[in-house]
Amino acid sequence: LNTFLFVYTCIAHILYLIIIVSILYQRKTSPIMRGSFFSLVLAHYIADVIYFFEFNILMRGRKYGYLTSFFHEGSEALTIVPRFSTAIHYYIKIVVYIGQTVFAINRLTSAMFPMSYNHIWTFKLLVVIWFFQWTIPLAAVLPINLNMNFTIRYVIYPAEGTLRLENDNISTDLIAYIDMATSVVGTFFSLIMYIITCAVVRRDMAGQVNRMCECHISLHLRLLTSAVIVFIVLSVNTVMQV
Repeated sequence: LNTFLFVYTCIAHILYLIIIVSILYQRKTSPIMRGSFFSLVLAHYIADVIYFFEFNILMRGRKYGYLTSFFHEGSEALTIVPRFSTAIHYYIKIVVYIGQTVFAINRLTSAMFPMSYNHIWTFKLLVVIWFFQWTIPLAAVLPINLNMNFTIRYVIYPAEGTLRLENDNISTDLIAYIDMATSVVGTFFSLIMYIITCAVVRRDMAGQVNRMCECHISLHLRLLTSAVIVFIVLSVNTVMQV
């Protein structure tokens, strides 16, 4: 099962990369591809690719014994690596949660303010969003993972040939609640915004008066559909977190 899931995620990531390359190529000639939505997609890919490698190397590799030979009893790595692994894992998850919420905000403004949408979502605004998206999560994970009073370590199980991650109860609870809270908040607000966005798009579709308006709505409807499909993954994750 583990092998199947690993191969599946690798194939999915390759397809994801092809999409990103396609967007980058078409941005040269397509104004739509140079828009804020696809800029957010490109930036979000950075978080996803970090998550992909971090999870498959540090999480899956540890659990299924691929990293065991790199660790030895008494090694400092048994205490340093797990702190780094835990920090980057939950840090990048919160970055992804924020990114998903920004997608929802982007789609909402495109539906409610179609005429001023491009003036709102300037590159300057995107830079500000990305700055806070990648810095705010640090405040959530660093105080826990840099606190040496908390136990975060690997324990070698020779009989199983695996590494087990051991945390004290307090740090476990703090990490779990922070992860759940950020996921729930992001999912809740995104859901509300997507519901409003769908209602606005449906209203506009009912009142469309010409071919140009129809094409405009069709484009935004497809982008909305893409965002909602990705949001479904966030929703499933939130259920698991709760």
